[in-house]
Amino acid sequence: MKKLLTALTALVATAAPISATVSCKKAELAEGVVGQRVVMVTDAGNIHDHSFNEGAWEAIIQYGMNIHEKFGIENEEEARALDYASSVGENQWNPEKKNFGEVDFKKAKEKNKNFVEVREGSGASGFTNAYNTAISRGADAIFLAGFKHNDTVQYAAERMGEKTVVFLDGTYKGNRNNVISIVYKSELAGFNAGWDALMWANLPKMTSLNSGEFDPEAIQKSAEKKVNEIPVQGSLRDKSHVSVGMFGGISIKNAVDDFLWGLLAAMNLYNDVMAGQTVKLKDVKNNEVEYTLQKVEFANGKGSESQRQDVKSIDALEEVDWFSSNFESGGATRSSVMPKLFKNQADIIFPVAGAQTNDVLSYNEEDAKIFKPYVIGVDADQVISIGDERIGTNKRFITSAKKNIISASVYALERAKSLQEAIVGGKTYKNSKYAGETKDGQVLNGEQADWSISSSRSADQKWDAGKDGIITNSANLAVQSIDYEKGSSKIVSKKLENIFKESGSKFNEYFSSKSLNNFVEQVKKELTDKKWAESKLNEEGIAGIQDYLNLLNRTNIVNQK
Repeated sequence: MKKLLTALTALVATAAPISATVSCKKAELAEGVVGQRVVMVTDAGNIHDHSFNEGAWEAIIQYGMNIHEKFGIENEEEARALDYASSVGENQWNPEKKNFGEVDFKKAKEKNKNFVEVREGSGASGFTNAYNTAISRGADAIFLAGFKHNDTVQYAAERMGEKTVVFLDGTYKGNRNNVISIVYKSELAGFNAGWDALMWANLPKMTSLNSGEFDPEAIQKSAEKKVNEIPVQGSLRDKSHVSVGMFGGISIKNAVDDFLWGLLAAMNLYNDVMAGQTVKLKDVKNNEVEYTLQKVEFANGKGSESQRQDVKSIDALEEVDWFSSNFESGGATRSSVMPKLFKNQADIIFPVAGAQTNDVLSYNEEDAKIFKPYVIGVDADQVISIGDERIGTNKRFITSAKKNIISASVYALERAKSLQEAIVGGKTYKNSKYAGETKDGQVLNGEQADWSISSSRSADQKWDAGKDGIITNSANLAVQSIDYEKGSSKIVSKKLENIFKESGSKFNEYFSSKSLNNFVEQVKKELTDKKWAESKLNEEGIAGIQDYLNLLNRTNIVNQK
């Protein structure tokens, strides 16, 4: 009998799914009072991925910080009872603002366990098992972080009954009315980050990062009237132009490719309306440099260096020229696309592949021994989550193309039907702030302007690369150059949305000169008399090179002394 039981035990153990963090013992309840327990399920990956999963987790933590506000609570005792203890931490109550201040995410993550991890490659069963685990933990709403849930969200919606499922970065097309879908217009984020990076990178070379003082070589060549030979800030080879490359994990038009297309659109617009113009700029010491802006090079493209300065060089590229074929750490290093960008000496690389931002930063093959390209991060502000002072990666982030996961997620959770009540000690609280605004059964598509942006600091933030291991948003090299709420930028944003949407369903249809030139022509048709180099952020919503230098000089090192 004992042998039989041993055999049966072994058989059961063998049959157990290796997928999510699932246990046979009774699951521990999620943090939160009844009616406010939100459990997140990862997008097949580590919760500490420094990208989408971790950003979604932070959104749950942020939501837990201010639950009391939607119930109209203004006293500390009740607020502390309603909010997540892990979110509040050791924060003190602010009697004037009626809240506990800002979340300390690092400390909150040590205590918050409102998530279930799905292992990479575990398949549909990994996701469904994870949903069941979340439900067993008493979830009043479950939060599905990412498009990999697309094939199983129907199961989650059915299992949750009348309770809300929030589907982040994907569109639910089933027959249930309890799903809130959140989608981003990430072509806007890609363009925003791209324009920020291009403005920063095409300034005359400075004596050091963001010093505000032009390099003597740039000043000397300007004095010699060598306007086409002025070294620029973003060139690691001291050239007069910069080369920009990019790659995604897997081709998904509205989750990966949209970011990349936005950057391509920024590059092509810059080459058309800015490159070729001769401008005069003054540094913080009143040194003047006159130079001609050069075309940006498409590092993914075919042909010679000069040929890659033409958008036509990207036509007919294959999937391996754009994608690493996965989102796993190390996947880009093993692919052909990232090594190609290093071989082509891309000064700036934009990886849209989760943890593979680290692949770019740590790449150490022959072409990367000395050549360390700048990086545009993705999804979250990656200079904070990945930048490291000890190895200098904090000084390689120009900006990040950001899905404002926290803003969009909190917006949806506050309007989730199953989170409209809370029960504490037999007392029922009802949502007074968003009553009548529930969004179940709807697709939220960029509802607010800050959902698809760059993480560049404002011109009021002094540049600070960080010290003692503390890296903040101020470590981003670039400052904001786009405000989609104003003037010309409103037109640009609409053209980005419409043309990307109309440019086909396959990557080679929109990663093409036809699509990108169409965008440029449509923008120029609307903005016929625009002087792009002189454009001002505060007036027109987009900074030209002259205004950008003025904005940057407000934050440079010299002015901090």
